[in-house]
Amino acid sequence: MIRTIFLLFLFPTVLLAQDVDVLLTGGTIYDGRSLKSRVGNIAIANGKIIELNTRKTPPAKLTIDCKGKVICPGFIDLHNHSDNQVVSAPTRANINYLLQGCTTIVTGNCGSGPVDVAEYYGLIDQAGSGTNVIHLIPQGGLRREVMGSDRRSATPEEMAAMLKLTKQAMLDGAWGMSTGLIYVPSSYADTAEITAIAKIVSEHHGVYASHIRGEGSGLLDSIQEALQIGRDADLPVHISHFKSSGEQNWGLVRVAADVIEKARAAGQSITADQYPYHASSTSLSATTIPTWARAGGRQWALQRAPAAGGVSSLEQEPFIALKVVGGRGRVAAALIGGPLEATRSVHACIRAARIVIITVRVLHAARVLMGARVADAEVRGARIIIVALRRQCAAPLHDDVLAHLARSRARVGRAGVEVVT
Repeated sequence: MIRTIFLLFLFPTVLLAQDVDVLLTGGTIYDGRSLKSRVGNIAIANGKIIELNTRKTPPAKLTIDCKGKVICPGFIDLHNHSDNQVVSAPTRANINYLLQGCTTIVTGNCGSGPVDVAEYYGLIDQAGSGTNVIHLIPQGGLRREVMGSDRRSATPEEMAAMLKLTKQAMLDGAWGMSTGLIYVPSSYADTAEITAIAKIVSEHHGVYASHIRGEGSGLLDSIQEALQIGRDADLPVHISHFKSSGEQNWGLVRVAADVIEKARAAGQSITADQYPYHASSTSLSATTIPTWARAGGRQWALQRAPAAGGVSSLEQEPFIALKVVGGRGRVAAALIGGPLEATRSVHACIRAARIVIITVRVLHAARVLMGARVADAEVRGARIIIVALRRQCAAPLHDDVLAHLARSRARVGRAGVEVVT
């Protein structure tokens, strides 16, 4: 089995007559600029990576024989949620990602994360991190900072405040913006509001990365919204965790991939990323509680929830979210409450909490599903089409957070994967 050594390549330079710190000899080199490989030697000197263009090798403090191994640039995890962990002492080394060859992570995804970019970068720089960090302005966090979690349009004054914060964030080093349009309060923004923010990002040569409004039956409309924002704001668009969720929607992603490729052929800059596994993970509240019921934040949502056995305004809107994402046996919940993490089926959690979920109403659901103990849901009914990874518009992602290494585990679903060439 070919093993891989991951390095963050700088542009190779010519090695001068000097000793080097590390010498990698006889490795198969993929430099990230071409699909072709070559066998050669790589040196590391004074923190810089240098390709040796001669058969002569300089003295080195450490020499590693790389025959039969691949030397390649460090990977970039385009979609990461380690915003808090990368500034926390126990986890800031990013060991989980370094061991997978990731040397750069992108934070601020799905509209969530720090809004004050200068402060965030400052916290990272204080003690350092194991990887490089690229941050996106989180549109949901931006909206929350200016107008809370209200389910309404922004006033002119609030819009001006969001645009001012966006400009400052870009000046402070943000690489673009993100949206999480199934989450509160990101989802309360209409297309025009998002476009106005994206225009500021465009002025500073940033990108627009979006967890789109719908990844199920609304997938195609959501892709079109993202494309329209990119056209109107004149900036590159990136679709996060590209997929079609819900068995009844399997196959839509084929059509969506064709839409993206047609836009690319017409000259629009649009890309996507995908999980390299057939499961997805998000909060139970986002999965099972409608956005209108979460307006105003957690406390307001809890007030809308009934006492056990009662009925609330949640009865007014039918939703069968668990059935849509895969039904019984395809959803698991991670509970955080003890020294170790445990995974149980959502149905077991529901029985334990004496919650009843039926097709047209939720009884007492918000009190538990928005509680701190239920961390996330693993949606095993989401069928991920690996079509985009076979095309030029997509790349893989983790969509996860770094953790204590002892608690790190692979979360893999059971549904089939459809590969489209």
